Amino acid sequence: MDTDLQSKFASLLPHLYEPTARLYLGSEALSLGLGGKQKVSRLAGVSRVRTDKGIEALISPA
Repeated sequence: MDTDLQSKFASLLPHLYEPTARLYLGSEALSLGLGGKQKVSRLAGVSRVRTDKGIEALISPA
């Protein structure tokens, strides 16, 4: 699964604008549950701050 997720990040993230990339990373982290932030950040090669910002945007009221 890790290899699949890493491949998905590598193919998709370069095509996304920053706000959209954060939302995508946050969504993936939330779907993984406990430890999701760390796993997504590690596999995508991004900081946890970037993933955290995506999660915050997803859970905050619009």
